[in-house]
Amino acid sequence: MSEVNFDSGKGHNFHKHPNQEEVVLVVAGTVEQWIDREKRILSPGDSAFIPADVVHASFNAGDQPAKIIAILGPASGLTDMRWSMPPAMRPGRRYGRRERRREITILRSALEALQLST
Repeated sequence: MSEVNFDSGKGHNFHKHPNQEEVVLVVAGTVEQWIDREKRILSPGDSAFIPADVVHASFNAGDQPAKIIAILGPASGLTDMRWSMPPAMRPGRRYGRRERRREITILRSALEALQLST
């Protein structure tokens, strides 16, 4: 699970995950979500499912910052996922109280957004 913040006009360019599915949950802002050749505009509480090995991208479509939670599965192990781990969680690093609070805050935001969409 990763929290991703996009400034206005910025995004996460087209890519794919060969062996992982992904769920994108919009927490704040307006996101232009591409899945293969289909584009949708997502708002807070909206989500998108991306099957494994499908090209996708996310862009901030508004003039305010956007925030998404990206959840990938199945987990592929620490070595493959190291790029998405907060520095404090990387192997060999101490995971302190501040980092735990930040991760708990991210998780609460995701859960609140899910509750808003139901």
